[in-house]
Amino acid sequence: MIIVKQKCIRLLNDIQTDKMAMEDLVKNNEKFVKKFTEAIKIECSTKQTIGQNNKWKKDYEKQDYKFMSRENIYKSVVKILNNKFSK
Repeated sequence: MIIVKQKCIRLLNDIQTDKMAMEDLVKNNEKFVKKFTEAIKIECSTKQTIGQNNKWKKDYEKQDYKFMSRENIYKSVVKILNNKFSK
């Protein structure tokens, strides 16, 4: 669910700086609403995001990727950097 929230928030933030979208908002509101509705359905869809993540997870497992929580990723990176720079 964190990823769904991140994707949706990113969309909402990015739309503000999209000059074409903002122009459509004012000059062609119907087009803006249609495109933005489609984007929300894609980026804020729990079902679609979970489906994509499950597909990617299978691909990554085949490549022997490590799966860790965000906290463990942070700890692992700190450990790597400490080892790198303590020499």
